[in-house]
Amino acid sequence: MGSVYVFELLVIVVAQKRGGGPLLAVALGFWLGLVVSFVLQKLVTFSDKRLHRRVLLPQILAFSALVLFNFASRYW
Repeated sequence: MGSVYVFELLVIVVAQKRGGGPLLAVALGFWLGLVVSFVLQKLVTFSDKRLHRRVLLPQILAFSALVLFNFASRYW
């Protein structure tokens, strides 16, 4: 997933060049990178083309829970 890392860096650079502060640029890079990472993992890594709400919503919730758990476990 090196492509997502490069994407995040690109978002940070572009956001700062367009006048955004470092905090905004990093936050934007993180959140956009997270969305791109989810989409690439779903469509490319797992070849899961199902986009119905019944399938997609639980996947997004599970992915979000994993991200929150990873953040929270850093401080436990």
